Amino acid sequence: MRIGYVMNPLGVARRMRGLSLAEIANTTRLSPRHLEAIDEGRFADLPVGIYARSYVRAFADAVGLDTAELAAILPLLPTEEDPLPAAARARAAVAARAERVPRTRVPAAAGLDLLLLFILNAVIVRVVAMTCGIGAGALLTHTPLPLIVLCATTWVLYFILLAGVHGRTMGQVVCGVPDRRPECPLRLRVILLRAVNAWAPAD
Repeated sequence: MRIGYVMNPLGVARRMRGLSLAEIANTTRLSPRHLEAIDEGRFADLPVGIYARSYVRAFADAVGLDTAELAAILPLLPTEEDPLPAAARARAAVAARAERVPRTRVPAAAGLDLLLLFILNAVIVRVVAMTCGIGAGALLTHTPLPLIVLCATTWVLYFILLAGVHGRTMGQVVCGVPDRRPECPLRLRVILLRAVNAWAPAD
């Protein structure tokens, strides 16, 4: 919504105090584009929700606008859904989906993951043995430690990449266990926590 340039109390207060938009920018650290929109009453050009309110309040503080006049402006700001409540609702939806999943699916997903990992490790051992030109049994006998490290690495990568980054392991996808990614998947701490708790039942 836009109000008249002359009637906009924010712009009027700025001009009455002889402040330039550049001076307000130095005080508020807001972009010139947003300051011009506020000064001219073009509130529809501002980011929605909490951002618009914070920008307008910062402008009002800089020009010393009366609280009552500011309260009259706030209802004119864009009123689309704020991101913080939306994020909270997204987390609640993920938790609700997890609660509806039968608890038997988590052990089933864990069993399937174990089966897939054992098959993957068997394939790795077989490929390494063929590359070295020896049998798999001989390879296991002569180089057990490197193989253990290699197989353990595949397990770690499996859970970090699938459970941590993607949000679900292959077993969880097949068994219908919901995605546990209410937060940004690229935060290292969150990724590691999801990887470690991949088989933990939903709270």
